[in-house]
Amino acid sequence: RLVLSRLLGLLLAAQALAVRPPTYSDMFGVYSPDGRRVAFTSDRSGDPEIYVADLPSGCLSRLTAARGGDAHPAWSPDGRTIVFQSPRRGDDVRIYTMAADGSGQRLLVDTRGFCGVPAWSPDGRHIAFQCSSVTTGFGEKETPWRLFVVGSDGTGLRRLTDGPGNDQVPSWSADGKKILFFSDRSGIDQVYEIDVASGETE
Repeated sequence: RLVLSRLLGLLLAAQALAVRPPTYSDMFGVYSPDGRRVAFTSDRSGDPEIYVADLPSGCLSRLTAARGGDAHPAWSPDGRTIVFQSPRRGDDVRIYTMAADGSGQRLLVDTRGFCGVPAWSPDGRHIAFQCSSVTTGFGEKETPWRLFVVGSDGTGLRRLTDGPGNDQVPSWSADGKKILFFSDRSGIDQVYEIDVASGETE
């Protein structure tokens, strides 16, 4: 009876631990193109970093270990590369890429301010992202968010949007010709569409 009582106590303790809420945050989860992995940001190590969970095996891999907050991972269409934002070189938040296993981390384009929320084009040739020219502005009226596009090799940076509003969270059309985003340019947040080639917005 004593042994059984101890086993029951251990079981109840394990159940209590299992339902205890986590003390860390997991954010910005995105499936890999094949649906077998999920990249996400977590502060479980104390600092926001990029992790990848392999769904079939349940294995979890930490890909980044830099000071600051690495966030908003996005997969390339072939699943081999991940693009993300990071302030690892100081106050400015820039766009970086790395292999899907975390190797080969490199600065994609040397910008100033707060640049983030990157999104790959369907053909893998371009990356769209939003950028505010001052890191501490975070999209206030003096430093609104703009949308930019750059080649996946870091060349050909160009600004897509301009004007009085904050243009945020780019999302490519399936054919890669247009980008959806939301903006408060009318005074309230609404969804817009921009032609990548011509820059015409609807």
